Amino acid sequence: MLIIHIFTDFIAIPIFIIALLVSFYVYRGSNNKSQKLSSVSSFSFNICILLGVSYFMYGLSSDMGIENVGPYAAAMLLPILYSALFSLSVKIYLNKSVA
Repeated sequence: MLIIHIFTDFIAIPIFIIALLVSFYVYRGSNNKSQKLSSVSSFSFNICILLGVSYFMYGLSSDMGIENVGPYAAAMLLPILYSALFSLSVKIYLNKSVA
């Protein structure tokens, strides 16, 4: 139980980093900096949702019970939270740079 809790706490940040790397790779040819940042932030948010929910579903299919649903839920929600904060900071940065 403790190993599952430690693993899911540490898996949230790599999921977010993988989502960012994939997003930057997908939009690597974009020339407009503001459009690229906006596209990367929204695409990484979608990837974080996909990876987080996939991991949660994997937990449902393997060994998740009512007593250990918390770590899997944290592994699902934390990357989404990190990506949402990144998207929000990009939107604020782009609005301040335009004004």
